[in-house]
Amino acid sequence: MTDALKAVSSSSDNLQSAAGGLAANAEETARQSCAVAAASEQSATNVQTVAASTEELSAAVQEIGQQIDAVQVASEQSVGTIAEITSVIEQINSITTAVAASVEEQDAALREISVNIQYAANGTQEVSANIAGVNDAAAETGNTSSVVLGSAQDLSAQAEQLRSQVDAFFKEIAAA
Repeated sequence: MTDALKAVSSSSDNLQSAAGGLAANAEETARQSCAVAAASEQSATNVQTVAASTEELSAAVQEIGQQIDAVQVASEQSVGTIAEITSVIEQINSITTAVAASVEEQDAALREISVNIQYAANGTQEVSANIAGVNDAAAETGNTSSVVLGSAQDLSAQAEQLRSQVDAFFKEIAAA
């Protein structure tokens, strides 16, 4: 997305440069139009001097003058329009720069979130490992308890057997 914004910014710069060129061309056209207007007026004077009776030629010269005036007006309007386009391009460039900065900030925030998620995942793995260790210890304790219980039961059985033998021994001694 940053590349696209940079491309838009570059295109905006290119449009701004082209607009500047068009403005220069429009100014040159306006200057040339003024020169043509001056030459037309000179031609009208010469034509009137040489052929004062030719109304048709005079009307044509007047029409040329009107067309030149129209070209001058159009040139001035073009210069104004180009200035407006340049202003819009500058605004677009400013907005594009702001968006690019925002995208970079979001990218940095996402990287930070990713690092925090990795830390949390590592912590979860450690907790899981500790729980597994506790489970293993509990199982071992259960196994040891079973062995101790079995030993205690065996010892109790042996004590009962020994008591029976001692009782039998005392009975033999008492009978004798």
